[in-house]
Amino acid sequence: MDAFRKFFEEHAAFFGVVVPILAVVGAFAGSWAAGWMQARGGRDQAAAAREAAQIAAEAQRLAALWTVRHVHTAELIQRVDEVQRLAPLFFTQDSASGLEAQFREARQAMAQKQAEVELIAPVPVVNAARSVEDALDELTGHAKLTGPGQYVSNMLLTLILSPAEATSASVASAAASADAAVAARAAVRRLRSIDADADGVAWETARLAARDALCSVDGVTEELASNALLTIGMDDLGAARGLARRTNQFAEKKTLLLKAAREMLKSEDDVAPTVPPQRRWWQRAGATPSS
Repeated sequence: MDAFRKFFEEHAAFFGVVVPILAVVGAFAGSWAAGWMQARGGRDQAAAAREAAQIAAEAQRLAALWTVRHVHTAELIQRVDEVQRLAPLFFTQDSASGLEAQFREARQAMAQKQAEVELIAPVPVVNAARSVEDALDELTGHAKLTGPGQYVSNMLLTLILSPAEATSASVASAAASADAAVAARAAVRRLRSIDADADGVAWETARLAARDALCSVDGVTEELASNALLTIGMDDLGAARGLARRTNQFAEKKTLLLKAAREMLKSEDDVAPTVPPQRRWWQRAGATPSS
């Protein structure tokens, strides 16, 4: 201790200068360290704020995408149902009286909505929607081909069996309608008895005669008669079975579409769309925090 005291006493002037300098340096170092820690904390807060903003934006994007997918997929299913609803009407209504135009409008609306869904939906939903479209086209194509023939055939049969109930006209007019129906059925039978490949001229002559005979029946237009002649007098039972088979195939494809759509929308989870978890700065940097 005496040696240290003697050393300090001998160098008092030196320590008189150094000690204040050390005090200033210490104060500066302390201020710098405090400023560095505050700046680092500010940067961490800013990074956390940016990440929070990114997470919020991602959550909004996912929520908006979910809503868009939900709305457009539901509208597509509605339009599919509308087209399918019109298919059986070709068997019970005159397709030339506005049904064909109604069908074209519904089919166009469905095609437009399907194109929109294909832009926003995942691949499983897109593939299922295309399968539904193919099955629906099979169904409606069959209905449009065989429906008018069934409709006119049933009309003729009703005029023959119950003319008064079918026409709501006088007895004489009902009888005339029944006679026209009988003549039309006979003309159709003659047409079906001719092989078009064997005698094309005779078949064309019989076709024109059958068309004129059908047009003479009240309620049958030339367009309806032409459409009906494609299948009338052929396999009526086969046409009905074909409609039922295609309807079942369409229902199966639609079930698959609904399943894919529910998986896309997570309908069974009953939770909000997930967002990326928030990470700390050391996790973003790929390092682990010190203990």
